[in-house]
Amino acid sequence: AVTVSGTHPVKIDPTGSGVGMVTVTAYLVPADATGAALTVNGATSRVDTTTPGQNATVTFAANSQDSLRIVATSVTTGASTCCGSKVSVIGPLGTTVMLAKTVGTNGATWTLTVPSTGTYTIKMDPQSSSVGGITFKVQTNA
Repeated sequence: AVTVSGTHPVKIDPTGSGVGMVTVTAYLVPADATGAALTVNGATSRVDTTTPGQNATVTFAANSQDSLRIVATSVTTGASTCCGSKVSVIGPLGTTVMLAKTVGTNGATWTLTVPSTGTYTIKMDPQSSSVGGITFKVQTNA
């Protein structure tokens, strides 16, 4: 993050005898996008990013030891079927309860058992310069 206004140099340092051109693009990245809160076994929530480097979050409440399934559909971040975004889940105490998993345009489903009662945050981290969104749903894992 740039914390001071002004002109900032970008140093390009090729390794070995490497030569060539580099195109550098700087973006003014807005705050994380926030989707509507989810309810377990309730409606879906769609969250979209608009600028490369921007992340997005959606929250849901759960009880200690709930076994849940997080479903990601309608993925439009990037064009890859495997890995346009990374998705993780952060617990009520700020600890990661699901390490980042990749998801592409085919969507994905993950299961987890939450360790405590409280509000959990699903974090979407589009990769590279991808923008777009994901529709999330949280269900009990039956």
